[in-house]
Amino acid sequence: MKHINSLGHTYILRLKKNIKVLHFDKKEGHKIWKWLNELPKYKYHAKSFNKIKFTEDKYITNIVISDSIDTDDPWILVTNGNSKRAIKDYSYRFGGIESVFKNQKSNGFYLENTVNCSLDYFKSMYCFACIGILYLTILGSDYSKNTRCYKHTKIKTHTKVRGIKIRIKSLFNTGLTLFHRAFESLKYVKLSFKFILYDI
Repeated sequence: MKHINSLGHTYILRLKKNIKVLHFDKKEGHKIWKWLNELPKYKYHAKSFNKIKFTEDKYITNIVISDSIDTDDPWILVTNGNSKRAIKDYSYRFGGIESVFKNQKSNGFYLENTVNCSLDYFKSMYCFACIGILYLTILGSDYSKNTRCYKHTKIKTHTKVRGIKIRIKSLFNTGLTLFHRAFESLKYVKLSFKFILYDI
């Protein structure tokens, strides 16, 4: 978090309950260390705690707890940005952001297996992974848009369920499959490097 903040970027992270914060206790009359799940929360609206001291390092940040109307396990988020927007912004992860995370990890590049590396090394590797994800997504969209150019390389990307065409392989995975086939093939397989991302 400190590193992200030092770069001038905004972070929104989901926390586990087994982390302590320094919070004012009315009964004690002063601030005490509390587990995150001991903080006050509401059923019908979110609760935010601004400029709260976080972990033993006493790092000052903002914490937001979502409403618990539909769950017994509300989101507990930490952010250096606008507390009122944190829940809405975090929910965007379930769209495009979450798919990128998946591609960076078990769906493609396995970054989670990288341990004991320096921050500079990880930043460089992460940068190359992002470029790779972008290129393979572009390659997958090119395959889907220009299927005639890949008539000798068949990749099943869709299936039909009750007459409805459904995608079963993402653009990223289509590009990754195509790249692997080209890399491992003894025959020539054309790959596009135009870096044109089609709206599929």
